Amino acid sequence: MVSREHVPEGHEARLMPSVSATASRWFEAWRRLLTRVARCAPARHHPVVTGVGALVAGGLAGIGLAVATGGDARAAIGGAAGSAIWAGARLLAMRVAIGDGRDQRSAVTNAWARGLLPYLGAMSTGLRIVAFAGSAYMTHAALAPTLETRSNVRRAIMWAFGGQALVIGGAWAFQAVWHLL
Repeated sequence: MVSREHVPEGHEARLMPSVSATASRWFEAWRRLLTRVARCAPARHHPVVTGVGALVAGGLAGIGLAVATGGDARAAIGGAAGSAIWAGARLLAMRVAIGDGRDQRSAVTNAWARGLLPYLGAMSTGLRIVAFAGSAYMTHAALAPTLETRSNVRRAIMWAFGGQALVIGGAWAFQAVWHLL
């Protein structure tokens, strides 16, 4: 039976005020951030604002989670920064693969931004991998109806997401071989 009169002792007693204060500051920071975003957002939400906001919020949540749980904050910051850099590289790759044309660039940018929505939950390495797959799916789904040929859509998605997967997979393989030697 659990006692409702439990009094923390030792390490638990020292830790509880710190955890409570950290959680309170984290909640207050999120509340202020969301309030500012809501005030600055136009009446009609632009897909780029929403997508980039999801990417930033997911990165900040991952960093906050790492700090709150005593995890490696540097790894969380690196993961969030890496996700942001790769997101920019994917946009560039898709724009190059599609080619010129104002309407096509706008369609690619909007599809890219919608593809960033899964990164809202990318708070760890495993969740970033799931977000990457979800991002590829959502980007393809948003881009397919806007371009005239399926081959253009397929080429853009493969250059953007396939290129990232190939580079990261190659780096992981190199790292594994390096550690074996």
